[in-house]
Amino acid sequence: MHVAATSSGYARLLSLCEVTGQELDRRFRASGPGALPAGPVAGAIMLWPGTPLAKPVAHLVRALAWQGKVFHAERGELLNRILLFRINAVRAKVLQGQSWFDGRPCTVLDYSQTSLLAPMVRDEIREIEPGLWLGLAYVWRTRVARFALAGEVAAAPGR
Repeated sequence: MHVAATSSGYARLLSLCEVTGQELDRRFRASGPGALPAGPVAGAIMLWPGTPLAKPVAHLVRALAWQGKVFHAERGELLNRILLFRINAVRAKVLQGQSWFDGRPCTVLDYSQTSLLAPMVRDEIREIEPGLWLGLAYVWRTRVARFALAGEVAAAPGR
């Protein structure tokens, strides 16, 4: 069973809402790209982390707009799971690159060539714990949000 399908996966994400933005930035800086997520992964937005608003906003966004992502490592792409009906849409290319945040390696989720809805969006993720990724979302090169993903790790090529 995928961690993304369990309540414990989402609970791991919500625990990050309790951490301050400065601490989340520190954890992002201290981590490398890590393993890629595999298949469906649960997602949580972290707006105003470390405040009483963070968890209610995460719940609201999950209920109405964004529940996570579905990674297709073999194709080097993903789809976002969105809206009330959990539609898999808004495609991105998954590649290794340099973070706009600190210039160090990260996994880039690039929407510029694949999405009519979000060509100005770029996400960056790093695995901060096994099966737990911290992400930064950019719109027109401006960081607009933090998010987290929880799920299974993709098998390394050749395994």
